[in-house]
Amino acid sequence: MSNLLDVAKAAGVSPSTVSRVVREDPNVRASTRERVLEVMQELNYIPNALARGFKRSRSTFLSLIVADVTSPFFAAVARGAEDEARDAGYSLVLSNSDETSSLEALHLRAVGERRVGGVVVTPTEEAAKSIRRYLPEETPVVLLDSRVDIARAHTVTCDTETGVEQLVTHLRELRHERIALVGGLTQSANWQQRHAGYARAMGEQAESALVHPVGWSYEAGRTGGRLLLDGAHLPDAVIAANAQVCLGLLDELIGSGVSVPEDIGVAAVDDPFPESLFLPRLTVVNQPGYDMGRKAVEILVQHLEAEGDVVPLPQHIVFPSALRIGTSCGEAIPRRID
Repeated sequence: MSNLLDVAKAAGVSPSTVSRVVREDPNVRASTRERVLEVMQELNYIPNALARGFKRSRSTFLSLIVADVTSPFFAAVARGAEDEARDAGYSLVLSNSDETSSLEALHLRAVGERRVGGVVVTPTEEAAKSIRRYLPEETPVVLLDSRVDIARAHTVTCDTETGVEQLVTHLRELRHERIALVGGLTQSANWQQRHAGYARAMGEQAESALVHPVGWSYEAGRTGGRLLLDGAHLPDAVIAANAQVCLGLLDELIGSGVSVPEDIGVAAVDDPFPESLFLPRLTVVNQPGYDMGRKAVEILVQHLEAEGDVVPLPQHIVFPSALRIGTSCGEAIPRRID
C-alpha cells in the first residue's frame, strides 16, 4: 500500500503539503488540493487518522454499518453485534447507510482512515468498489444480510428464499390465489432471494402485474399500496419485502378504508411489531437478527486474533428463516364488493 511520501513524490509536492490536504487545511490552494487528491485515489493511499493521535498494535474498535437501525431487524442485529463485541473486549461503532452507496462509501472511508479493526456492513450494490478503495487489504470484512462480489469477505446471511416459498405455500393453502409481492430493488440480492421463493411457490399462477420492487423504505411501502389500490381488483394477499415496507403498506391500505384481513391478507419478511400486541397478529418470515449480529462479530474477532501470519479463509454462514403464522391473512373469504 502506498504511503504519504509516495503521494508527495507523484504529485510533485512536499510531504507536509500532502499532510495538510489530509487534514483539510483551508490554506491549501484548490488546484494543489485537487492534484493531491487525484494522486491519493490513483495510488489507493489511505491516511491513517489513528496514527495521528496515538499508536497501538491493533485497534479494539469494530464498525457496524447497517441500512437503517430503525428497522426491527437491524436493531436486533446491532444489539447482537454489540453484545458479542463487548464480551470479546471490543467496542462497536454503529453507522447507518440509509441504503445509499454514497453514505456507505463515506463510512467505509472513515473506517479505513481510522484503521478500525474490522467492519460488518449490510452492503449496497456499490459496496465492493468502496471496500476495495478505502479499506486496507488486511481489514477483515463481514457482509451481513446480503452478498456482493468480494473474494476476501466473510458473509452472514439468512435463507429468506425458502421462507418466502413457505409463506406463499401457506397463503395458497388458505385459498388465496392472487398474491402480490411489494418492496425491494431488482438489483438487490435480497430482493432476488425473496422473488425466487415467491416465483417458485406461485408457479404458473404468478402475475407480473402483482410484483412491485419499489424499494425498502416506509415510503416504498406506501407506493406499493397505492399501486395495489389502483389496480382493477385488490389481490387476495400481499407480502411486504421487509418490516419498513410493511408499515408503509399497512398505513396506505388502512388509510384508504381497506380492512386486514377481511379485504386483503398482509404478510411480511420480518415483523414491524415484534414486541407489540398488534391485532391481527402478522404472519411473517422471521430472520434471526440478533444471532446474525453476534455471529458476524464473532467471525471478525476470530479473524483478528488468528495466530501468526495465518489469514483465515472466508466463512459463509447461512441462517434459516422461520415462518410464524398469525391471523393477518385470515381465511380465504369472499372479498367485499363496493
